[in-house]
Amino acid sequence: MESKKETLKILIIDDAEIDLDILESILNQLGFQNIIRASSGEEGVQLAEKHRPDLVMSDIMMPGIDGGEVRQRLKENPTTEGIPVIFTSSIITKKEEKELGGLLRSGDQLVAKPYSSSEISKAIDFALGPTIGV
Repeated sequence: MESKKETLKILIIDDAEIDLDILESILNQLGFQNIIRASSGEEGVQLAEKHRPDLVMSDIMMPGIDGGEVRQRLKENPTTEGIPVIFTSSIITKKEEKELGGLLRSGDQLVAKPYSSSEISKAIDFALGPTIGV
């Protein structure tokens, strides 16, 4: 029997291929199987409009359209405005992440790199809890 996690679509956006690989691997280990990958903010916005994922995980620092602008564009588009966004970043240390409590403005989630599956799971549960039955 397929679990709710296996049917949810998660769009991951990062300009570093290795970070996409690591994040996808962790998401797969957590039971998420429907992963869409984008290697730029622009591609991420386009894929979000096309696929309407249940969740977007976006790097903050990227050339061109950064994670903040990705979020802004998604929130301004009626098709994607309700999609929760979790930011990922290597510019924020684990200590700063703890001080922020994993939250940015407006309830945005933050997961600092290097990734840990427990932190990713916690952020997803917070963003999608009712959707995945948590």
